[in-house]
Amino acid sequence: MKYISLLLLLVLTFAGALVAGRSSAEPSESVRYIDMQKCLTGYRAGQAEMETFNEISRSRESALMAQQSELQNRGSELEILDPASVEFREGKAKINDDIAQFQRDVKRFQEEQQLEILQVQARAFKQIFEAARIVGEQNGFSAVMRSPGTLPTVDAEPRALLDYFDFTQLLWTNPNYDVSELVLKVLNGEG
Repeated sequence: MKYISLLLLLVLTFAGALVAGRSSAEPSESVRYIDMQKCLTGYRAGQAEMETFNEISRSRESALMAQQSELQNRGSELEILDPASVEFREGKAKINDDIAQFQRDVKRFQEEQQLEILQVQARAFKQIFEAARIVGEQNGFSAVMRSPGTLPTVDAEPRALLDYFDFTQLLWTNPNYDVSELVLKVLNGEG
């Protein structure tokens, strides 16, 4: 029994010595991260695509506003007519039909706009992930992760805070391991 205790003590001492040589505070040299927001704002082709989308959206929105103004003008013109007249009733029915169509057009515009924003973002994310893969392979990293981003402000809605913590896997990253600039070079054709 004495020998077993001594042997157990030696094994534990040896195992402790092995573990003591490692420091859990030192991050792995082969794991890096990117700041997604930094990559999105620095990705020139993605920004150009978003600006083109915004220009098209503004143009379409202006056309819808002109259509709304025209409908309001037509409604004002009807006010001078006798409400009992056939011309008033036909005009009112036509405007009501046009208003209903206008409302459908606005709704369709909003839905298409939301879908296009998601598609633009998805294309940018895909390119960023591909660039991160290239940077990781070229530099021999075992992983390139996404940083947690900025914590929502203290006065943010509780749901925003909960969503942040729910979807955040990294709680802190060492700025020395940020490879966002390398990823941006690949994205922007500079590296």
